[in-house]
Amino acid sequence: MNETITEKNYPIRIIWVFQKMLVFLIILLIFFAVFFVLGLSRGGLISSDYILILFFPFVFVFALVFCIPLIVSLLKRSNFHYSLDEHFMTLHQGIISKQNRNVPYGRIQEVFVHQGLLDKFFGLASLTIQDFSQGGMSAMDVDGYVGSGRSRHEVLGFVGNGIHIPGLKKEDAEELKAIILQKIKENPIEDSQSGL
Repeated sequence: MNETITEKNYPIRIIWVFQKMLVFLIILLIFFAVFFVLGLSRGGLISSDYILILFFPFVFVFALVFCIPLIVSLLKRSNFHYSLDEHFMTLHQGIISKQNRNVPYGRIQEVFVHQGLLDKFFGLASLTIQDFSQGGMSAMDVDGYVGSGRSRHEVLGFVGNGIHIPGLKKEDAEELKAIILQKIKENPIEDSQSGL
């Protein structure tokens, strides 16, 4: 298998960018439906004037909190590219600061396919790869998240010695995993590459 495989063969689905926003939009609609129902009755708990006063600031906050990350995610997605050739996995990422990485297959330690709850609903999966090229442990979890507590966020691309490609169709993620595992067998690490 000497042909180069790129994200055109196994694309990141655009629904990945929107899936979390869809959940938040549903929550927002439920929130306003409850306020609307409470304000409908003549002696309701909340007057309709008060609901309108709350509506516009809430929409503004919603735009800031959800639309800006949506735009950033779209930019990250459009500036992330990967390819698999005969000896290397090549990655390009970055909106302002462009970064490139060539990972020899012999340095890849583990390959995981992960499917979270939202991913299952949308038929998506993520491919996470751990390699030895940066040394030490990755700050990235097996499911492709960095950070802890409330500040956890999903990575697109590489961080430390972890590579995460989210938003793939489940079948595509499994096929990519099989291709990478085959390339690891075909390209074992040589002593001169190990750095030991």
